[in-house]
Amino acid sequence: MKHGKPSQRIALAALAILAFVTLGLSIPVFVETRTSSLLLQTATVQAASSDSYAVTQPIRLFSSPNVVLRRGTVSIPAERGRPPPSGEVIANMLAAGNAKLALEDATIAVELEHGTPAENADVTAPLAPLMQALSRLGFSTLEIRRSVVLLQRGSGTTEALSDVRLDITHKRATSLSAIGSFELQGRQMTVDATLGLTSDRKDMIRLPLKASIKGALIEGSVSDGRLVIGDDLHLTAENAVLQTNGLRQLAGWLGSPWPGERGLGRFLAKGQLEWRDRTITFQNAAFELDGNEATGSLTFGWAKARPAIEGTLALKELDLKSYLTAEKEKSGNAPAGKSLLEWLRAAVDPGGLALPLIRHLDADLRISADEVTTPRTSFGRSAASISVKDSQLLADIAELDLGSDGNMRGQLSVNMRGYIPHYVVRGKLDAIDASKITAQVFDQPVMGGRSMLTFDVSGSGSSIDELTSTLHGKV
Repeated sequence: MKHGKPSQRIALAALAILAFVTLGLSIPVFVETRTSSLLLQTATVQAASSDSYAVTQPIRLFSSPNVVLRRGTVSIPAERGRPPPSGEVIANMLAAGNAKLALEDATIAVELEHGTPAENADVTAPLAPLMQALSRLGFSTLEIRRSVVLLQRGSGTTEALSDVRLDITHKRATSLSAIGSFELQGRQMTVDATLGLTSDRKDMIRLPLKASIKGALIEGSVSDGRLVIGDDLHLTAENAVLQTNGLRQLAGWLGSPWPGERGLGRFLAKGQLEWRDRTITFQNAAFELDGNEATGSLTFGWAKARPAIEGTLALKELDLKSYLTAEKEKSGNAPAGKSLLEWLRAAVDPGGLALPLIRHLDADLRISADEVTTPRTSFGRSAASISVKDSQLLADIAELDLGSDGNMRGQLSVNMRGYIPHYVVRGKLDAIDASKITAQVFDQPVMGGRSMLTFDVSGSGSSIDELTSTLHGKV
């Protein structure tokens, strides 16, 4: 079995209940019922007793999307304190569609997108009554225990949800509700979801969905979602929430350790959601990362080799202290009154000048803030666009208000393709106090008066000392 890429796992964790409950059990019913009758496409089933069937060869339950029951036992469990039901009673329950079914020790493969290799399953064997009831949702309750769900993609990658334990309740022609748990990457996740069975549109199948998922590192919920079923599947919601108290820890758990120690802690997204084809978009939403609050839109995509982030964010205050302050500075030993270079040496740990996260994702962001705060000072209004692609960062600073000290515009590029990062900084400072800027660099004001400063310099290095020793260009 091939495992999904780390970037894919993050989204699968957040949408596991949607993928399994709706794709695995309920969606095929509505897709197939466009025809006059629903036929179970089945394979070899070995009778175990009058009230159970053991699946010994793959059964293709549905073909759109492709859902295969590879193994497992379907049964009508005896109620506590009562004798097992007779064959006649079982037949009546199955005919009435109110049987209480159990599916144990099962392995279920679910195709998440077109192009997934077809399962080698027989589709010509006759129907078994219990399997027919399972496929037609001909039950009042379904207990799933000790099972595994394989989420397959057309690229050949597979993600496994293990120890799946779900209690599913079917209200005929009304809804399917599921509550339970599963394990992903060794951690247990709990789920609670309800899918309506009546479309609110006549021209398409669009079903109401309410779902939540919770684990030690991540929580998510959709309160008024709509699951749209057509040539592709997508989900929309007016109100969705996704949050984690440790973004860096979450990435590590899902198989993509992000280097570094500062920041990337608490993350929250809340607003309108759309999920389609390995892409999640939050629009008209509120976000929070490490205490920084923003509004706008963000799109997370994981269809390519590296995850991609796009968005437009507006902040009242952008606080960079958690990203620029070294541990020794956090403990109160910051070098007061030092020059800019000395402060940078204290603020950046050895080797910390490099931005290794650039190698792990792509980004296209537009950010504006009314105020920017650093460990040393604060600035006024700022606006910048940031692009990260192929291990290269390009940041265009359209505006940075220095208050009485003028303003700045410029561009920063960082190339992390090689072993040693390479930096290029170019731009212009307008109406600045020359005495202040020269004091920051040289420890004393070597020039005075209002000035304009243009610069175009570059250098390489993983530390401030390495960078300053290689700087060249013009000022």
